Amino acid sequence: MAGYQSGAKRSKRYFISDIHLTDDESYKKTSKSFPYSWIGQDRIKMLADLMGALAEDPTTKDVVILGDLFDRWVRPANVAPAEFGSIMDAKANRKVMAAFRRVASSEAKLFYVYGNHDMTLDKTELTDAIPGIQVLGDGKNLGAYRSGLLAAEHGHKYCLFNAPDTKLVGSYLPSGQAITRIVTQNVANTGKEDNEFTDMIAVIKEALEHTGDPLVESVLIGLARKYGWDEKMILQMPEGPVTLGQMVEKYKNDYETWGQGGSGVNSFTAVLDDMGTYGGNLSKAAEDIYFRKDQAKIVIFGHTHAYELLTDPWDASVIDENGIAVLADCKTIYANCGSWVDGCKKATWVETEKDPESDKHHVRLRWYHEDGTKSTLRANHIPTG
Repeated sequence: MAGYQSGAKRSKRYFISDIHLTDDESYKKTSKSFPYSWIGQDRIKMLADLMGALAEDPTTKDVVILGDLFDRWVRPANVAPAEFGSIMDAKANRKVMAAFRRVASSEAKLFYVYGNHDMTLDKTELTDAIPGIQVLGDGKNLGAYRSGLLAAEHGHKYCLFNAPDTKLVGSYLPSGQAITRIVTQNVANTGKEDNEFTDMIAVIKEALEHTGDPLVESVLIGLARKYGWDEKMILQMPEGPVTLGQMVEKYKNDYETWGQGGSGVNSFTAVLDDMGTYGGNLSKAAEDIYFRKDQAKIVIFGHTHAYELLTDPWDASVIDENGIAVLADCKTIYANCGSWVDGCKKATWVETEKDPESDKHHVRLRWYHEDGTKSTLRANHIPTG
């Protein structure tokens, strides 16, 4: 690994997000369904190899999973959601689960912060599956990893379709779970997954252009109609079978009532934050929530599946006496872990490291190649002194 080395000193923290492990059924093609999992076996093996290496690396201090490790939402709407136990025990996931257990049992620490696709995961179920993992927060009230001037969380709290819906009684699942189920149903029916995110973004954009209608209602109905369904469509949700019309009634006014949740970002920003590279990448949420109010200097999110490293000032660099460009001190750094799903060309993570010799806190956006090699996509630092 590139970076400061000091014997066996544990100085590096690794942040990884959006793995989206699903159960064995999701990887199979049957007479009734095409595979619909977002992550395939090659990426799962790569992740297992990386985790195994981090467990053995004497410089690894913390490994932080920033949510969506497991996925209960990527499931066709016409079948009940998979149980987390069946995902954890899936044959396809055994090697990577074993690798996580190796990290948790090593001298490094393994942390888990809730995401939206696994927000209903019970803490005990996770700690039983991966003894030694430290769970921060819970699915409804969320949580964050903190260390000095560094803050990290999944980021869905600032996203309209995926934040815990605390206004609901007896449930906090947001409209995003219904949207994901509808899209996954189409993938399972047709085998065409190339356009699933494009479909969602197109419908959201169209809904934003028709401001006279409730936005979330327009998105839910628009997606269903795109695939040839209507309000009578039955979704097998955790609470039992419900019609799309009932789901619409539950969520249709979320855009208008968003500010009541106290997330700290406005409703329009909350929509953009859910659109990844098509809109925002949570950088404004990092600025509004952490850089302006919290005094954090390094903020790391996941959720959008779009890796990023932004600095203030952007791309800070100076020319030394030899005419070589070197990185200059930054005031703040925002990084997004990206994702390991097959739809992302690069499997990425964020690595941070304090260097006491130079008084710098480094942040690196890293890429795990298919051949097992690793490279740095972007890097910068803030002063620690």
